[in-house]
Amino acid sequence: MREPLALVIPDLSEFARALSRGLAEGERPGHLALLNLIARAAGFRNHQHLRAQGSARRRATTPRPEPDWPRLRDALRHFDGEGRLIRWPAKTSVQHLVVTALWSRLPKGKASPNARSAPASTPITALAMRPFCGAR
Repeated sequence: MREPLALVIPDLSEFARALSRGLAEGERPGHLALLNLIARAAGFRNHQHLRAQGSARRRATTPRPEPDWPRLRDALRHFDGEGRLIRWPAKTSVQHLVVTALWSRLPKGKASPNARSAPASTPITALAMRPFCGAR
């Protein structure tokens, strides 16, 4: 399903002039060329720029959903006061929240410091969670 795309033209006269100049340059434009002409006449770089602005405007005006506080409380019970994981939750929905919390604290673009010293049979999840569980 296509999302509707609003085009606000502050100066219709300038828009018409720019569009007229673009149409007069050559032969009849194709679909994408015409979309780009309209976008440029409205002050955008191209049709993708126009779409991106519309998406950003929609995201900025769309209210964020309210957090599921009971589920978050359930997930927080599995961490100590310093943010370390003290036990693994049994419920899958809470496991997803816990993994997300752990994943968000991993250093970006760096390998786990324990990856080379761990035996090959150690699961990757255990390596990733080791710094958060207090295990050494």
